[in-house]
Amino acid sequence: MQVITISDIKGKTKSIIPYGLNLAKRLQAKVDIIHSIDSRTQHGVNSPYADSQSITPGNKLSHEEIMLREKNTTRNALDKLLSREASVLNFPLKVNVTIEENTLKKTINSKTGNDSNTLVAVNSEPDNYIFHSQKEIVETLKNSNLQVLVVPPGRKFKEFSNVLLVTNFSSNKGFDKYSKAVFLLRDFKPLIHAVDVAKPNKYIEKEIKKQSMATAC
Repeated sequence: MQVITISDIKGKTKSIIPYGLNLAKRLQAKVDIIHSIDSRTQHGVNSPYADSQSITPGNKLSHEEIMLREKNTTRNALDKLLSREASVLNFPLKVNVTIEENTLKKTINSKTGNDSNTLVAVNSEPDNYIFHSQKEIVETLKNSNLQVLVVPPGRKFKEFSNVLLVTNFSSNKGFDKYSKAVFLLRDFKPLIHAVDVAKPNKYIEKEIKKQSMATAC
């Protein structure tokens, strides 16, 4: 199992990175934090100061300088957060941090190969940096083969004990969703409440499908 947490270090809400770390600890999983920088959103600006990269004050930053600055500031912020959380975890968890200039989809694919044994944790609130809307979060991740866990800002990790799964018993996609949920949560052994709403003329068909799911899983 691999747990990937999409960085929200640039956001204004509480980070979910601690949640991802605790989840990975519980699953004894490999953990990655991915921060992608879309160069299309970065523009040349004047630098009011000189930094360690010898950027001349007042000069317009080049594309390379902008990317370097973004990577350095992001790395510093993530290192600070991870250092703080490491003492709280009290667990030898190896964290791989990836900060690169690319689209998020390409970065995730390069790290996972779209392997279904990967769980992606993402903040439910857009950070206006990697994601600019909740719709963009859904559109970016919905067609992947990965398991996606949408986490509210600052949510503390708790064991999964009761799970409500809204599904469609009459479709293969509904069965796949149910199977993936069972696979994902197997280590927690929770009670899963799978719920579907049926029209009167479809009730018997869905009831049969439901029983098939219960038998198969």
